[in-house]
Amino acid sequence: MGVGGKGNSALLMIGTSGPMYDIGKQQGEKFAGVLEKCAVRFVGLMGSRRTDLDQVAARVRKIVEQDSPHLLEETAGMAEGSGMNKDRLFKLRFYGIIAPHHPVECSAFAHQLLGILLGV
Repeated sequence: MGVGGKGNSALLMIGTSGPMYDIGKQQGEKFAGVLEKCAVRFVGLMGSRRTDLDQVAARVRKIVEQDSPHLLEETAGMAEGSGMNKDRLFKLRFYGIIAPHHPVECSAFAHQLLGILLGV
């Protein structure tokens, strides 16, 4: 499934460059199918368990805007590159913050010197 492992432990890897928006767009283009599968599972799960999902996501967005606006730029690029709705992708990307009391699996983005890793 990816580089550096077998089965579910594999990481999908892509080398990226440029401003954060462009990095996100490159990720979105490369991993559109994986992102959509994750969104179906995780955003759908949050929606079924949280009646206040939109309100919590809005509060998290304000914190991210203040502390890490570059992550919102990258997320917007990912949305464009993947063709996903920006709000849906935001909820997926920040799943661990929005719904920390619903740990099901792990989906994480990690910056490394070689680019961006998407763990699924």
